[in-house]
Amino acid sequence: MSPLRSNMLRTKTTTPAIRPNNVARNQLLRQLEEGLTRKLTTLCAPAVT
Repeated sequence: MSPLRSNMLRTKTTTPAIRPNNVARNQLLRQLEEGLTRKLTTLCAPAVT
């Protein structure tokens, strides 16, 4: 397997590390957990670089 393909696979199967400048989003997490009991949950967010 090529190194590029191996890296792509790894990024799709591992949890990313928590960044030191991470922002806690307690309300968002609470709403997502509530969504687990519903048939459909839609999440819309801007792309961030």
